[in-house]
Amino acid sequence: MFIRRSDLQNFNGWVSCFSEEAKSGLKVQPGEEPLRAFFALIFVLLSSAAAEARWKREYAEQPVAVQDWYRKAKIMPAARHRFSFTGCCEHADVVKTKFNVVLADGEKYPQDAWFWLDGDRWRRVPDDVIHWGEHAPDGQPTLFVYSGRETCFYPPGEDAQ
Repeated sequence: MFIRRSDLQNFNGWVSCFSEEAKSGLKVQPGEEPLRAFFALIFVLLSSAAAEARWKREYAEQPVAVQDWYRKAKIMPAARHRFSFTGCCEHADVVKTKFNVVLADGEKYPQDAWFWLDGDRWRRVPDDVIHWGEHAPDGQPTLFVYSGRETCFYPPGEDAQ
C-alpha cells in the first residue's frame, strides 16, 4: 500500500505524539515524523489485536461458573517445574479422547494409573499432573495437553459415565 505525504497531513495532530524533546533525540529527517508515527501506531494496533486472548467458542458459550473453573484450574505444584506457566488453560488445550484406568494393585500401581489414547497409542498420564479428589464441572475426565505434554488431568466424578 502506498501512502502519500499529503494523506498523512490529515493525521498529523493525531499521529504525531512525540514531544519536541523526544523528536530531537530521534534521527529523523524533517517531515518524516508523521510517517514514522503513523507506522508505529499501525504496528501497535496490529500487535495488540493479535495479542488479545479469546476463549474458544466451545468454552465461551459455557456458563460463567464453568468458565471460572477453567480460568482457576492450576498445574499441580509438583509438575510446575516443567512449565513456564501455572494455569491449566493458559497454553494447553483440553484433549477429546478416550481414557483408561488401571486400579491400584499395591505393587506395580500403588495408586490408580490413568492412560489416554493419543492417536493409536495409549500414554500414561503422569501422576504429578493428576488432581486427585477433584473433577471438571461436567464430571468427565479432563486432560489438558501443551506441546504433547500433559499439564493437568482431572479424573471423572463419581457420577460420570
